[in-house]
Amino acid sequence: MPADGVFDIDFVLFPTAEGGAALATHSAADVGVQGGLFATELDYTAVPFAIGDQYWIELRVRPGASTGGFQQLLPRQKITPAPYALAARYVVGTGGVSQQALAAGAVGTQLPLQGDGRSASPVRIASGGITGGYLAANSIASDKLSDEPGVASANGGFTYLESTGKVLAQVTINAPAAGTVLLIGHMDLSFHRSAATPNQIVYVGLYNSPGTVAGNASAYVPAGTPGTDVRTTTTSTIYNVAAGSHTFYLNAREGSSTGDVQVKYPKLQAIYFRTAY
Repeated sequence: MPADGVFDIDFVLFPTAEGGAALATHSAADVGVQGGLFATELDYTAVPFAIGDQYWIELRVRPGASTGGFQQLLPRQKITPAPYALAARYVVGTGGVSQQALAAGAVGTQLPLQGDGRSASPVRIASGGITGGYLAANSIASDKLSDEPGVASANGGFTYLESTGKVLAQVTINAPAAGTVLLIGHMDLSFHRSAATPNQIVYVGLYNSPGTVAGNASAYVPAGTPGTDVRTTTTSTIYNVAAGSHTFYLNAREGSSTGDVQVKYPKLQAIYFRTAY
């Protein structure tokens, strides 16, 4: 007749209907049974369940107040795949989940609950959580990338200056919001002189338009003995910018009409800062 009362029950998991070695045992003490029916939760988390394998549970019982041995209840009961398919521990296969297998809106930019489960906040990826090997080519568009602060730099080639302004290097930087751009220009100027060469002057500047050069002297070599004189020149300035893309130029021109001035290793750097900085 069906049992009633309180019982200790061992739920022993096997890979075979008869015999074989047990995979795991879940013990439940003082389980209430009425008319042979009971309910309890089983935990086989440590068992590496495999798709296609079959499993059976063998029940062993004793009265709840007893400390003696357990009585086997045979035959073993077969487990269908449904219970442990409700929550997959991982996606089987090397391909993972394809884009076509995800419903529209299945992956969003925000989670309703995050952290302690009580506060809503944007999804954040842990530092180092995604490395380059996990990103497909062109998976992130360039307009979605910005540094905080943003930095851009460019190098120019060797050239001789003229009396009109010449662009030595240029950079383009994207400002995600209104802010400030610090520009730093650097170059080596090689002054070539003959005995009759008078004073030599070079004008260098940082601008948001090509070729523009103001009248303030940046490098000066007085008349003297023939030969070559190399001067290193560095200049800097600040521009206030609105959100968007901005291009800046390192410009220079020769201020004297005699002698040759060669520019070597010109470099322009632009560093963006938010106004709040």
